[in-house]
Amino acid sequence: MAITDVKKLCDDIQKNNNVKKRVLKSENGEVYIIYVKQLCDINLLSEHIIRPIQHYWQKNDNKINAEFALGSIITADDCTLTDDEDKIREKVLSGMVVVLFLGDTTAIEVNLKKVEKKSPDASEINYSIWGGKDSFTENLDSNLSLIRYRIKDPSLKLDMYTVGRRTKTMLLMAYIGDVANEEYVNTIKKRIEKIDIDGILESAKLQWFLNDKKLALFPQAGLEQRSDIACSAMLEGKIVLLLDGSGIALILPKLLIEFLWSDDDECDNIYFGIFSKLLRILSVFLSATITSFYMALTGFHAGALPTVYSMMIASGRAGVPFSVVTEVILIEVLIEILRESLLRVPRSIGSAMGIVGGIVIGQAAVEAGIFSPVVLVLAALSLMSSYIVPDYNLTNAVRMIKFVLIFLTAFFGLFGLVCGLFLLALMLISDTSLKTPYFAPYAPFSAIDAIKGIFTNKYLSVKRPDFLKTKNKIRQKKQE
Repeated sequence: MAITDVKKLCDDIQKNNNVKKRVLKSENGEVYIIYVKQLCDINLLSEHIIRPIQHYWQKNDNKINAEFALGSIITADDCTLTDDEDKIREKVLSGMVVVLFLGDTTAIEVNLKKVEKKSPDASEINYSIWGGKDSFTENLDSNLSLIRYRIKDPSLKLDMYTVGRRTKTMLLMAYIGDVANEEYVNTIKKRIEKIDIDGILESAKLQWFLNDKKLALFPQAGLEQRSDIACSAMLEGKIVLLLDGSGIALILPKLLIEFLWSDDDECDNIYFGIFSKLLRILSVFLSATITSFYMALTGFHAGALPTVYSMMIASGRAGVPFSVVTEVILIEVLIEILRESLLRVPRSIGSAMGIVGGIVIGQAAVEAGIFSPVVLVLAALSLMSSYIVPDYNLTNAVRMIKFVLIFLTAFFGLFGLVCGLFLLALMLISDTSLKTPYFAPYAPFSAIDAIKGIFTNKYLSVKRPDFLKTKNKIRQKKQE
């Protein structure tokens, strides 16, 4: 809707919106400046808009309009013309300064935003020994500077969107145009355009609208705080999404095996990197299955164990008033309660609670005969194994799978455990992340990518993974 009445438009925006209005009057006309005081840099407003206009009127008797003021008076660098009343309302509430001229149908939008922000700090959810320590903040401009600082390629694409009917939150989609798969880019664009909700204030909540399956158990998008890892993902052909007000980036697509890789794997000695990858795979499997295997072997298939081990386990369970199934479920629930409580309490008392919960309660429970020592050791091993995953987003899925396998084993023994693992494999093979097979490169199987993924460093590989279907498959020139 075009501007018809400047005074009415200013009064309408100012009403009930905590918007400030400054009116500059002269014999040659009136200028209306509307802005939100809390989001605007008042010093820059005075320096680049108010003083230049007043200084011009002192020396000239000519009437001024938006087009002339933009080119000859206003000294701010980020300003544009607009004639849409709806966009003017939106821009003012988002922190822009709008300058209107009485009798003119065009206004000037000036970006003088001043948003309180913190400086880039070390990541709290993606820790590693090597690599940069700066991480994304809640300010989109700061995050954009971190990306441009690391990637100077002219093919870098930075597409801006607005999500949320009421919040009008800015969303940045970053990718490298001549590398990223065009199908990925178009799919995300369509899904963003379909978002119709009052507001999204956290990027982790945004992933719900971008997932291939809304009720998928395993995460389909990577959550990343470190800017260097996000840029590395873009170099691989992936897409990074950053929401204004959130310090966490979304990386799409993100496959199951990639949740187990750490940036340290590419920085350490290649052999230690291979060892670390294999150790994480084993740890995740143990975290999900070790207590279920114990239940199956001791409660249903005790004859499968050597006599010595059977006698040792039996002596350890002497005096325990519960069955193996009840014992395992109780201790796993207790551990989950301790884990959740440690996440919610202040850091200053978190370590103390961990000591009390892990050592004092555990030791007291064993001495009281509530739990056997073997079960306590296995449950602790399951807990510690879950923390080895670099991306905590995957840990929650493994926790849920562990309880599903425990209950299947409790009802059907080892047969239930095997069936549960088989159904889990089917689920992972059928899942996708941005229409990319979630279990790639192992299903569908690609021998080259499967071997490279574990037994080599990506910086020793000439080509990018085939399952990403990038436009440019060459990562680097072949070394002589």
